[in-house]
Formats: sequence, C-alpha cells, structure tokens
Amino acid sequence: MVTLVEYGGIFSAILIALRMIWVFPAVKIAYRLRRWTGNAEKEPDPRDVFVIGWTGMRGVVALAAAISVPETLGNGTYFGPRNLIVFLAFCVILVTLVVQGLTLPSLIRILGLAGATGMSAEEREARKIALTEAIAYLEEGRKRCGSAYFHAFDDLLDRYQHRLSHIESEHDESEDEHGPHTYRQVIDAAEGAVQAERRVIIRLRDEGRISDDVLRTLERELDLEESRYQVARL
Repeated sequence: MVTLVEYGGIFSAILIALRMIWVFPAVKIAYRLRRWTGNAEKEPDPRDVFVIGWTGMRGVVALAAAISVPETLGNGTYFGPRNLIVFLAFCVILVTLVVQGLTLPSLIRILGLAGATGMSAEEREARKIALTEAIAYLEEGRKRCGSAYFHAFDDLLDRYQHRLSHIESEHDESEDEHGPHTYRQVIDAAEGAVQAERRVIIRLRDEGRISDDVLRTLERELDLEESRYQVARL
C-alpha cells in the first residue's frame, strides 16, 4: 500500500511539473501569434503564467477516462495494469483538487496578484453615469406629475442619491469618512424593516389571522424588496 501511495505521489508530481514546463512556452507562443495577427496585448506576467499552470486540476473526466480502460484485451487476456491506472488517476485528482486547489488563494497572495478589492475605475464611472442619468429622469418626472406624486418620487430619488453618494465616497477618499458608513446604515435599517414585516406576517399566519396563500404572497413581495437591498450593497 505504501508503494502505491508513493507511486501516486510521484506520478502526480511529474504531471504537475510537466504542465508547469509546458504552459510557459505555450503562453509565449500564443502571445507571439496574437502580436503577429495584429492583436497587440501586454506580454503575460510570469506570475500570471505560473498561476495558470498551477490551476491545471483534474476531475471526473480524468477518472472516467481511466475507468473506461477495458478490463480485458481483444484476445480475452486480463489487462492487469488497469487497476493501477485507475488508482493513479484518483491520486492525481486528489492531489490537484486538494493540494493545488486549496493552496491557490495563498499562492495568488504570495505572488502579489490579489489586487485591490472593490469596483474598478471603469465600473465605478459607468455606475456613476447611470445613476446620475436615472436621478435626472426621476427629477424630470416629479416635475411633470405634480405634487400628488412628490412623495413617491422623493422616495425613489433618495434611494438613487444614496447609491450615488456611496460610489462617490468610495472613489474620493477626501469625502466625509462617514459617507459609506451612513449608506450602509440606511441599507441595514431598510433590511431590518423588511425582516420586521416578515416576522409579523408569520406571526399572523401562526395565529390564524391570515392564510398560507396570503403569507406566500406577502413573502414574495418581501423577498423582492430584500433582494433590492442586497444588490444595493454591491
């Protein structure tokens, strides 16, 4: 048994090493071909290429290929190495998924590829422009519809302005440091209100004051409302 485990470890190490050796020239060739066809791109960072090589994990396809090896040959002779092939395939899957998979986040951090969290500048700009346009649309709609709808439009405008304020506060560190915190507090309060509604309607159902159908109808509305606040956190 110890010998089989050694075989599995050695075989897995050889496959990982072969992939690491192969992936560097393969990426280099692909880069040269893209340049030759006029698609100018930045030359891949060796650290990125190393991560690509490290993500060469095996799974159910490799095991299925090993199991598909016939137990007997065409002349009816038993094919002895089949069990060893299946065992080695299982070892490779275990090593690549567990060892390589679990170490991948640490490897990315060690290589300095984790990068900054949060929205990219492009995404932030797109969100800002879209929200600004939406606010302008709502303000124009409030003027057209008259005072009867001011409350509804003010509620919508307040939500959009909070979202815009949150994005601008993340972008400009000189903004009031309480900006993002205030926005999160508003979202927390709104979600808390939804949960309070949910508790009440469940209690009303338990007391027999509303039916299950009414409960499901109200819960669907609360689920939709809650999902809006979850999206607003992004």
